[in-house]
Amino acid sequence: MTDMVNSSSSSSQASEQIGVPAGKAASVYDELHARILNGRLEAGTWLRAEALAEELGVSRTPVREAFRALHSEGLIDLIPNRGAQVARISEEDLESTYELHALLEGYGARRAAEERGADVAGLRALCDQMEAEREREGEDKYDEITRLNLQFHGDIHAASGNAALPGMISGLAQRSLVRHTFAHYTPDEIDRSFAQHRELADALEAGDAALAEAIMRSHVLAARATLRRRLAELAEQDKDAPADPGAVCDEDLKE
Repeated sequence: MTDMVNSSSSSSQASEQIGVPAGKAASVYDELHARILNGRLEAGTWLRAEALAEELGVSRTPVREAFRALHSEGLIDLIPNRGAQVARISEEDLESTYELHALLEGYGARRAAEERGADVAGLRALCDQMEAEREREGEDKYDEITRLNLQFHGDIHAASGNAALPGMISGLAQRSLVRHTFAHYTPDEIDRSFAQHRELADALEAGDAALAEAIMRSHVLAARATLRRRLAELAEQDKDAPADPGAVCDEDLKE
């Protein structure tokens, strides 16, 4: 899998960056911001103000304030008398974003092979860890696999010798809201993704730049197919989503 967002650096001080009110609203904002960027809250997910208030131990007021801040960033949509929803990515945006992502990731893999700077043993160790996590019990294993996957791709970016590449990929991801985790991959999709990781490590070790680029591009575009399937599933589920009267009112839509 390829995940385009490194949320650890982007969410820790996010509330300060956009001026969310201090206190409880800021805490709620930071929590929701992190969940959206790491994929735990998927595109199209409905956010219930009352349920979140209870979960986070606050009233609905700071939750609504956090909703407004997230809405101003384009991370969620506010729909009067229906609720707040993690912003969706359109089919057009999905296609164009992943085409660009495949180009950038493919370039990074090519340069890493040419530079011969990749820690291939380290990449294979990450493959081992991801495969071991898959066999472990517990839903949190998918969070750990996703973290390891980010590290795998990040190490290749670093080995490319292009210091601008990681920021370009991260910025593209956040602008287009492309996020997902291994929790929604089918067993066959996980098998494919893990096999491609191994193939990438082999190509980098051999210094085969063309092969490394081709594998990475295929890897990214396969992830696009997985996300396309998942978004279709969410759209179908959304048809039966209950309304949440009062979750968002006209006042919440004001900037």
